[in-house]
Amino acid sequence: MVSLGSLLSTLKIYTIMMQASRFVAVCGLFKLRKTHTPVNVIKLPLFIPVFYLFMMSAMIIVTLVYTPDVIPKALICTSTGVIAIILTKIGNARDSPVRRIYTKIHEPLVRISRAALLSEFAETT
Repeated sequence: MVSLGSLLSTLKIYTIMMQASRFVAVCGLFKLRKTHTPVNVIKLPLFIPVFYLFMMSAMIIVTLVYTPDVIPKALICTSTGVIAIILTKIGNARDSPVRRIYTKIHEPLVRISRAALLSEFAETT
């Protein structure tokens, strides 16, 4: 993220991504409230999370309106995470090409890093 611009730009990207993730998390809590409600739970009035969602969306909109240069950078950062998740899911299959590439690259990288760091960990097979 730092390579995408200045430190201020990085902080703006972090802020917008953090607010968006909190917004999605609270929206998920609404779904959990509808589907999974245990008996002995303290329920807050519904206007508190709705007000929180309103404030989060206002913060996201204000950030996007006043700093539109953050949008492509935040999308790039988010897409790298999505690509990593997709590769992880694909790589879980036994005969996947991602897993084969990983196993070919992993051992030499471990040897180089052990030699560079002069570490003597026990070999794991």
